[in-house]
Amino acid sequence: RWTRPTCPPRAPKAGMASTVLNLLTILLMGWLSLTGRLSFIDADTIPANLADWLSASATTLLFGIVIIAGFNRLEFEFSKAQQQVDLTLNDLKNERNNLEKNVSEGTRQLRRINEISRAISSILNPEELLPRVVNLIANEFDCYYTAIFLLDTTDQWAELKEATGDAKTNPRLYNLDE
Repeated sequence: RWTRPTCPPRAPKAGMASTVLNLLTILLMGWLSLTGRLSFIDADTIPANLADWLSASATTLLFGIVIIAGFNRLEFEFSKAQQQVDLTLNDLKNERNNLEKNVSEGTRQLRRINEISRAISSILNPEELLPRVVNLIANEFDCYYTAIFLLDTTDQWAELKEATGDAKTNPRLYNLDE
């Protein structure tokens, strides 16, 4: 089973350290250049003044801030997307479990129906068949009420032929047009 690795956010700390290191390098180079301790190889190079070094430092600082803010935003959005993926994955797992449960229940019911059909297919006497079918259905499916009705030739009346429990005391004929 794969799990998402967790690691502490490094973008702000690494970005700040990099920006500070760049600023210190620029300031050191500027100080060395302005005090004459550092000379450039090319003699035609115009030495930068204090404003140039400050401008380069400010630009580096602004770029550092923008990059750090961008990485923070990216990390935040990635974290939100990962949470959404985790929720969706959990929903899919729950749905799969529900489907497996439904398939299992359907398989169990088909097995019961198959057992009932095997049991009743061997009964040839109609007087034994209906009571046996009603009892098998009631027992196999844990029904508190099971009844078999047969229609007359006009399809207007249904007659209770066999039932379990209190259904045996119900009226025997039902008008289907009412």
